[in-house]
Amino acid sequence: MREALIALEVEGWVEVRMGSGVYVQSLSGAPRASLTAESPLETIRARWTIEGELAAQAARNPAPALVDGLLEAVGAMEDEAGAGFVPIRGDRLFHLRVAEMANNAVLVRVVGELFDERHNPLSVKLGDYFENPDSWAVAITEHRRVITAIAAGDEGAARAAMHHHLSCSFDRLTASWPGAAETMRIDSKEPAAS
Repeated sequence: MREALIALEVEGWVEVRMGSGVYVQSLSGAPRASLTAESPLETIRARWTIEGELAAQAARNPAPALVDGLLEAVGAMEDEAGAGFVPIRGDRLFHLRVAEMANNAVLVRVVGELFDERHNPLSVKLGDYFENPDSWAVAITEHRRVITAIAAGDEGAARAAMHHHLSCSFDRLTASWPGAAETMRIDSKEPAAS
């Protein structure tokens, strides 16, 4: 329901006033924004499936230079967050570098395209509601767990850490949606022990 209201707000059909309610906008026939992108929640589910396997593949070849590239991406996230910016560039770089470790250009492109769905109007609006410095600090910690598992060459732990990260991302987006955790759950939040 919350995602539907946000979509209606992005399209200009309703105005959500915090503490007051939801108001229908003028139905004058004025052009509305078009939402053709997939649901942000479906995008996270797709990423969970693909990126978990990519993290496992990355753990098969944890060359120090490649692991350093992952650490550099997380460092960029920390720098962006520390400067008061949403650390999207460093976040994107981290996920692309994990994909690059699989040596498959198609998968790198797919991960980039799925990540870039964050820029569709509905995803941006969801981010406005649910992203904050604390949530980004948690995401950075989750990224470091992925890196630790990859650097150790532990495929199972790398897969579990990436699944954990994307499950937590899903949970952050759905935290205030009644019933979402039960009806749309993508996986257990706990990473497997390595």
